Amino acid sequence: MTAPIALRPKTSTLQQWWVLTVRSVVPTLRNGEWATAVAASVIFTAGFYIPLKDFMGAATQGISSSYAQFLTPLIALQAVSFASISGAFRAATDAAAGINRRFRCMPIAPLTPAAARMSANKSQNPEATTPLLMLPQLIFGLVSVGIQPADQFPDWIQPIVRNQPISQFIYALRALAGDTTAAVGSPTWSVMSPTYLWLLGLSVFAVPMSAVAASRRP
Repeated sequence: MTAPIALRPKTSTLQQWWVLTVRSVVPTLRNGEWATAVAASVIFTAGFYIPLKDFMGAATQGISSSYAQFLTPLIALQAVSFASISGAFRAATDAAAGINRRFRCMPIAPLTPAAARMSANKSQNPEATTPLLMLPQLIFGLVSVGIQPADQFPDWIQPIVRNQPISQFIYALRALAGDTTAAVGSPTWSVMSPTYLWLLGLSVFAVPMSAVAASRRP
């Protein structure tokens, strides 16, 4: 007689996502990583607001109610970028340690680990992850409407400044913040649609790349 084959218990993608999310969050609370992220955002805020407040405050009159209000969306996006770099570093560390290969042997949906880490990683090298993600965010953050209006940049680069993704996200955040200045506008479709299109385009590019990176052997 052949031994009966044990039926594999049903798995829940939502529960798997939650377990892997907790697995990623707990170390940040234990090693102080969350405090580092908060401190980095505070330092970034002080580093831009204090020296530029008087100079750029005059340049943004009529565009925003205050320079603090003008700068806040960029600060929020910078905090998101710190979180993304942390998640990408953890994803690359898992890949280097063979964790992704172990996940492939388990009944886990291919994108569940990536969704839990909220990672935009295209790399399996932890040392390369931070500079790989930091440089584009730094460049696009500085060449955006987050620090100064687009018309303060040289004429040849103004179209890039206005239409690149960070600037479009900033336009959307300012509209959602409800600033009373008329120049900010309200969150209408014409204001928000470029942001939605950028999010869709980046997702179409990043999700398959994340799946490909996770499927490669370390």
